[in-house]
Amino acid sequence: MNSLPAVSPSPWNRWLLALALIAGIVIVLQRIAPLPIPRATTAPASPKPGSSSWTRLENCRLLPNSANDGDSFKISAAGRELVVRLYFADCPETVQRSASPDRIADQARYFGGISNDAVIAAGQQARNFTANLLRSTRFTVFTRWERVFDSHRFYAHVSLPTTPNSPADLAERLVAAGLARIHTTGADHPLGTSERQQHQHLRSLERIAKAAGLGAWRHLSTR
Repeated sequence: MNSLPAVSPSPWNRWLLALALIAGIVIVLQRIAPLPIPRATTAPASPKPGSSSWTRLENCRLLPNSANDGDSFKISAAGRELVVRLYFADCPETVQRSASPDRIADQARYFGGISNDAVIAAGQQARNFTANLLRSTRFTVFTRWERVFDSHRFYAHVSLPTTPNSPADLAERLVAAGLARIHTTGADHPLGTSERQQHQHLRSLERIAKAAGLGAWRHLSTR
């Protein structure tokens, strides 16, 4: 009996066999050496305003930096370095030549029409006030990674250890000392206080500081 002739595989069948072989090799390699997951090297994308996605950074430390001032400063937190900017509090400028004249004039008007030199003096006092507080203790930062005017800074709440008769929040301490105006972006506090409640509380602290002639308000009372 005659044997049937051998049938050679078609080009299409050869392609299918090659693809199946490659797929099998890839699967085996993945099981032997899984690909590493890349680590993020930048801050998370900024959530939209009003987002409840907060990051809590414990045991933060103040880092020396020539750009540090009363409301904006460089810190070390969770193994990284970043610059934070306080919600609510806007401290006077510290150097006249590096600040916008309009900004200094606006701050001068806020504190009752004090001089530009008085604004700078209050700004330097605010910078020293914040540095002295933060250098002496570890503090907690709450941030939503919301950038300040698309800069490298992030808005944040900064909480200090509670002491008798002193607010834990750094923005509150600055306003209570007459060293900041209530002028910049605010936000609900992640521990439960609403933006409106914080704003009202800051206004009450400001009235007391103004009546007592504290900080920048001192220059107003001595004119």
